[in-house]
Amino acid sequence: MITVGCAGYPVGRDRYWRSLSFVEAETGKGLPRLETLAAWRADIPAGGEASLQALRTITHGPQDSGFPASARKLPKNRQVLCGAFRESLEVHEAWMATKAAAEALGAKIVVFETPGSFLPGSDRLRDMYRFFKGAARGKLNFVWHPRGGSGRRSPTRSAATWG
Repeated sequence: MITVGCAGYPVGRDRYWRSLSFVEAETGKGLPRLETLAAWRADIPAGGEASLQALRTITHGPQDSGFPASARKLPKNRQVLCGAFRESLEVHEAWMATKAAAEALGAKIVVFETPGSFLPGSDRLRDMYRFFKGAARGKLNFVWHPRGGSGRRSPTRSAATWG
């Protein structure tokens, strides 16, 4: 089955939901309050679905464009423990916040968008696999969305799904 939707609402929500049945909440740079996500959930019509982006603290390091402003407030010795699916308290905390947000939104899918610098070498893939395998996620499905080397979305690179 193929489901079509957009990241965010390019048009008014009423018009959007008349045409499409899926939306991705753009939450990678920061999460709204859980109450806000619950209100968004209430706006999703019957049969509609939502996903959200995982916090970029999980996928992006301090050298990457898109590293979240909230993570830049951390001391430098903690910033270097962010990104690339590292086994660190910083990544774990970001995952727990992402999971809580997904539950509040009623999302079934979490999208992990990696930066162009995330080249799938053996160490990186090992860490990503370890993260995906070990993350307490309940019924959430994970989607890996690699970005092209230029930092823009690249149609030649596909997303991979772990269910």
